[in-house]
Amino acid sequence: MHENLSQPPKPEIDMFEPWKTFCSRFIFRWVEYDHSTSAAAIAFYVIFSLAPILVFSVTVAGEILESEPEARQAAIKFLNNAIGETSTSPEAAFKQALETIDHTDAKPEAEMAPAEPPPAENEAPENRSYGEEIVDQIKLTAFRKTGFLQSSFLILVALWSASATFMQLRNALNRIYGFTADGLRGSLIAVALGRLRATLFSIGVGLLLALATLLSTWSHALWEFLPIGRYITPEMQDFTTVQVISWITVVIVFYCMLRFLPMERPPGREVFAGAIIATIMFQIGKYLINMLAEGNTVAAAYVTSRVLVITVMWIFLSAHVLLFAAEVGHMLYSPIDSPFDKYRKPAGE
Repeated sequence: MHENLSQPPKPEIDMFEPWKTFCSRFIFRWVEYDHSTSAAAIAFYVIFSLAPILVFSVTVAGEILESEPEARQAAIKFLNNAIGETSTSPEAAFKQALETIDHTDAKPEAEMAPAEPPPAENEAPENRSYGEEIVDQIKLTAFRKTGFLQSSFLILVALWSASATFMQLRNALNRIYGFTADGLRGSLIAVALGRLRATLFSIGVGLLLALATLLSTWSHALWEFLPIGRYITPEMQDFTTVQVISWITVVIVFYCMLRFLPMERPPGREVFAGAIIATIMFQIGKYLINMLAEGNTVAAAYVTSRVLVITVMWIFLSAHVLLFAAEVGHMLYSPIDSPFDKYRKPAGE
């Protein structure tokens, strides 16, 4: 008769146990800090932030290129790559739905019906990209009709209001990294410096978007200069340029948000890990959403507000991605939550 001997734990179980703890701790922290509510607040404040940042970036790019239409076209291309190409108007979506419903009941006489006249030149097309609809709403002439001092004051006020988005993101990141202010004086200083930093960050994002617009415009001259450019089709050149600019811009924006928005500087390895994770998730999610939600019928259901709705939806999802990546990047190197032995300290220490 064999004795009942205690079996040693399986190595597979020991190997995955830290990751189980890591996942459970992640879910607990996500619920405790209510990151979904923070993402919703960030998306709401984008309503006040989007126009000032786009006005600033297109204005800077237009002044450098000495051509506002060229800057607008480059901004449209950049936004289309980030949000989606097609924005079906509600009239077109309704017409398409009627055609689908009446397809089985179509009569032969319908084929003999006269064709509809072409739309007038000043009539808006049925299918327009979101980039076109967003940029076309920017009225730069409103700033140019006023004097220099008044325009400067209006731009500063607009950028100050744009900082509300980054203030919400700053508060969420402070909770993730565990940064708090000490006392009333420290809280007041933290709020003042936080608002100033968020305003400067709004200016920085506008300048970065302007730079991305300029690089997209100047890329054609760069391809002509490169020896390999003659062997690549113009379509592939545009695709490569857009992808490179998109990835680099997203990495820089995410890294700067995680590094400079919080009250203190988080460790560089946490910031770098979070920025890389956020960029990969953002790019993959962008293509999946564009592929699964072709036509963006959800936004079309809101009729004239569809551009604002789809933009807020994208920012809401992007904020989730960034907060998710920041939380993961922080926990990977945390002495309490890290799944790696070399970063995790024993419970007694």
